[in-house]
Amino acid sequence: MMELPADLILSDILPRLPAKSVVRFRSVCKQWNSFLKTSMFYNLHHHHLLTGCNMNTRYHHQKLLVSIKNPSVKLFSIDCEAPDDGFLRHVTPAPLEEAICVSILTSCNGMTCLGMRKEKEWMYDMVFDDLILWNPFTSEYKRLSKTNSHAECYMETYDGFTMYYSSSEDDYRILRTVKKSGNAYIYSLKSDSWRKLVITTSAAVALGSYNWMPSVVLDEKVFILNSYEEDIWIIRFDTKTEKFTKMETHFRKRKFSRHVIDRGCFHVRVRHCYSDGMGLEVLRMNGDGDWTVMGTYFVKGDLDPYKFQPLHLMSNGNWLMRYQGCLYNVDMNMVNNGNNCDPLNGKEEMCITTEVKYIETFVSPNRYMQTSS
Repeated sequence: MMELPADLILSDILPRLPAKSVVRFRSVCKQWNSFLKTSMFYNLHHHHLLTGCNMNTRYHHQKLLVSIKNPSVKLFSIDCEAPDDGFLRHVTPAPLEEAICVSILTSCNGMTCLGMRKEKEWMYDMVFDDLILWNPFTSEYKRLSKTNSHAECYMETYDGFTMYYSSSEDDYRILRTVKKSGNAYIYSLKSDSWRKLVITTSAAVALGSYNWMPSVVLDEKVFILNSYEEDIWIIRFDTKTEKFTKMETHFRKRKFSRHVIDRGCFHVRVRHCYSDGMGLEVLRMNGDGDWTVMGTYFVKGDLDPYKFQPLHLMSNGNWLMRYQGCLYNVDMNMVNNGNNCDPLNGKEEMCITTEVKYIETFVSPNRYMQTSS
């Protein structure tokens, strides 16, 4: 059997592996340990992540980061494909150690954005003291600069924050949309500064009204689900043109529960109310206004199915869901037959406040401050 050259393994094979596997290969020898910690290797790994070569990493090694207050704030993660294995404790970034309130706002390619507040008392229109970019896998973090920012950028809400990667600018950015005013701002990690977007009146009206769900990103477009009474529509933000578009849907007389990105597709979960129960539909978006029903379920049991928020579609067909402050591994066939399931966290006092999905990568919040090794 022909032996592969070491250079080929280091430059072409290892960058395609999940980050956790790369860490194990550091113990092979001193040369590998040194190279696998360089920014050159991290850039190779980042390239393969973005080009889709790390498909296994992108879709099958996702984790859920959750914020639990009991009584102080703690951050935990859980494997989305093996949630029954339980929670793993994460080391909290130094700036958050004394925070009273920590919200997990958004994530992209392994980096998460956390909002922190030190005040104990809650008042209307409170703002976060700081926004922190943090990689839970590497423990690196960065405090976002407030250059050119507005108080609205730091307004304490669980929605309206979306992190994405701009391929044309090689930049990680955060879109901050404000429901109350209809304004929008963008933070650039490369320049470490904010700027306000100039948007049309119609886009501002669509952004500044009604009910939102947290946004999702697909193919460098941000999707925000919005509703008013019986109408549901989607606000789409093109990250390349930085324009907002209102997309109509056909979900009248149905209420949405959550929208998620799974297996590279945009899914929406909506509900129908009947006299003897409640029906749930999972729909997949195939294009602009084109939807396919992936499953319809008639839910029975003691728990209110509308409060189940789908977070991840597992490879076995089960859904990882949140119900109020608890996580559930939901077999929809069992729910269809009227069987309830037990929460994964088990204890009521471990109340989950916010959550976001992420993948394990070497992407650094300080990547634009680093020099090539």
